[in-house]
Amino acid sequence: MLKHYLEEISALEFSERDACIRQAVTREKSAMNARGLLHSSMTLQALANFFCAEFELRCDFLKEFVVSHSSLCKEQDTVTSAKTLFQTKSFEQRDELKAAYMEAVKSIIESLISDFPRQIEQGLIAGFERRIKKNNMYVEVAYQMLEQAKHVKGPIFHLKPNFHGIGVDVDELWKRCVKYK
Repeated sequence: MLKHYLEEISALEFSERDACIRQAVTREKSAMNARGLLHSSMTLQALANFFCAEFELRCDFLKEFVVSHSSLCKEQDTVTSAKTLFQTKSFEQRDELKAAYMEAVKSIIESLISDFPRQIEQGLIAGFERRIKKNNMYVEVAYQMLEQAKHVKGPIFHLKPNFHGIGVDVDELWKRCVKYK
């Protein structure tokens, strides 16, 4: 169920962002052309930074959706299924953005002789991978905390101090009076 909703929402969300990406790439190329730097590694780096930032936004969106809608995950092993779903969608987005980057810089790369394009591309992919690993850990921790919270019962009620600062801490009272007798 979680997979179904994530696919639908991400398709809608990312299709709108894809249109904005094309406009942003065109603006960035125009700005670099105005400066006389269109066919340079500076343009490649600027576009790589843009695509890396876009991927971070998408990856964070996927992480937040998977974590905040954990109740929709009906599988037996929720941690594994959530991580698998997150990774699958993240890898799809990584591949799509990498292809969009390569399409955007294709003519620039062909005009450059140096090794900078390959190094910039490797840095971009490394940035994608770092974000996936980081968010994957967040998903795992969040689901493990949710699993643990299911098994731990909280206090039935909790009294808070009143206006004058006088109050009873039920947990402390339980520890001191009831638990150790």
